[in-house]
Amino acid sequence: MLLASGAALALPSETPDDTPMLNGPARTFAQVGDNLWVGGNFTQVKQRDGTLIDEVSNVAVFDLSTGAYLDIAPKLGAGSDTSNVRDIAVYGNNVLIGGDFAGPTAKQRNLVAVDALTGGVVRWYNAQRLQSVLAAPDLGRVYGGGVSLTAFDFGSGAKLWSRAKTTVDQTLRTHHLQPGYRDLERDGSTIWAACGCDWVNDDPAKALVRLDTEGGHDASWVAQAGTGGFGISVTQTSGNLYLGAGGNDFVAEYPKGGSGKRSWVRDTSGSTQAVEIMDGQLVIGGHFVEVADDPGDRCGNRTSDPSTLDPYGECQTRKGLAAYSFSGTLDPNWDPALTGKYNLAWALHPEDTLVGTRLHVGGEFTKVNGIRQEYYARFSS
Repeated sequence: MLLASGAALALPSETPDDTPMLNGPARTFAQVGDNLWVGGNFTQVKQRDGTLIDEVSNVAVFDLSTGAYLDIAPKLGAGSDTSNVRDIAVYGNNVLIGGDFAGPTAKQRNLVAVDALTGGVVRWYNAQRLQSVLAAPDLGRVYGGGVSLTAFDFGSGAKLWSRAKTTVDQTLRTHHLQPGYRDLERDGSTIWAACGCDWVNDDPAKALVRLDTEGGHDASWVAQAGTGGFGISVTQTSGNLYLGAGGNDFVAEYPKGGSGKRSWVRDTSGSTQAVEIMDGQLVIGGHFVEVADDPGDRCGNRTSDPSTLDPYGECQTRKGLAAYSFSGTLDPNWDPALTGKYNLAWALHPEDTLVGTRLHVGGEFTKVNGIRQEYYARFSS
């Protein structure tokens, strides 16, 4: 009745379900039917008590109906400590898996199409190292986000073009920033790209850029993101974009029209690395432990020194996960605590079910609300 009437459901429980877990960071999710694909940098699927379920290589699949592990994923980057799956996108009944991993030949690498129901490899592509993937079935295309945006023909695997190159000014930041497109969202003929960038081609750009489906950059749309800001994750409604950013560390709303000025911004004590829409709210994940609940709040920097996390006593404690309304109001009641390694939450996937909603979370955490649950967790209504 609630679903039929369109009433908003509550955010899920703060206690994680008893599900399998991983032995390394989960970076991305994609769902096809009842199969949930998980990508990252890991080699094992385990029970919560640590019992080994299976040896894998950067990809695992779970049955959403039962929660059970499915032994169907290809092994990508097996034997390499540096390989990583960074994004998975859905193309019909296939998943497109992108990142930094070797393929069967020197011209088959970093991007592969896989049957999402059986795990069979459909096609390899010859891609640069990728941070993001975007499926465009209506165009017959696959977009890969690396230092440039590259388009491939899905059917033949041919590279169509590579355009809109990103560059960064390393002097603006205290840590090295890898240039490139971290997340891609499409709205008709527009591709919105969260990026590590100070320029696209020779034009000024920052954190979030507007491209077209042929790789053209709209240089008149420049995101307000501060000198050191860079984009990590973006999601959208019909009229607005919501960006999770590092460098200056924030979550913000940008109207699609106009020139890139923010409608609102909320500070976080570390990068906001994932932004998704769930139950009519924004759910964010990252390596923050304090977040702003008012526009002017200053939440400090994510360090090992607690005095730097909320130096002015203005922010609210949220360990890796938080929820905001579309107008920027912090949810006062939802506060699941992630603890573990530095980056905490890297990926979020809201899932609608017949009885409510579930939230899948991936990252570098090892406990959720004090319960052992390593690198992957699921929260249910």
